[in-house]
Amino acid sequence: DDMVVIHRSSSIIEKSKVWIDEYLATLGLNLSPEKTRVCHTKEAGPASKAGFDFLGTHFQHVWKNGKTKIGAERKLYLLSTPCNKAQKDLYQECKNLVQACKVTGKQRAERKHLAAQGEMDKVSSLILDLNQKLRGWGNYHRHSHAKKTFSDLDSKIFNLLWGWSIRTFKGKSRQ
Repeated sequence: DDMVVIHRSSSIIEKSKVWIDEYLATLGLNLSPEKTRVCHTKEAGPASKAGFDFLGTHFQHVWKNGKTKIGAERKLYLLSTPCNKAQKDLYQECKNLVQACKVTGKQRAERKHLAAQGEMDKVSSLILDLNQKLRGWGNYHRHSHAKKTFSDLDSKIFNLLWGWSIRTFKGKSRQ
């Protein structure tokens, strides 16, 4: 139910919109005018809004020099990065998981007892849930150019967990 048409010529894209709409009409479906749009993927300047978001990924063409020599050939590359909305959603989900994990003094004292019995306490389940969520999100975006995004999110989530651990385990040493 999601589709992207990419072509150099905007006239071909307009024709393909008509063809797709005709085909969907035979199935009793139609293109949503609110969600259907034509955009340019090449950057126009440093603050350009070129490109599009599709399934949590932002696609945009960028120019790169082949080599750093004067007069080197410039090449056009398709850059895919996790979109800002996907990053904010992931951080908010992690924040909600951390805020939902309220650990009382009695539960802190029972952690070793629960671990000895093979049961999982709230902190261990928080770690497991966060690991699953972050691993899944990272695997989904592993083919994109996301090194800076991963680094930024890693820093934000570390600070979130560090603040939570300081508030939750007052009086404990840093180790």
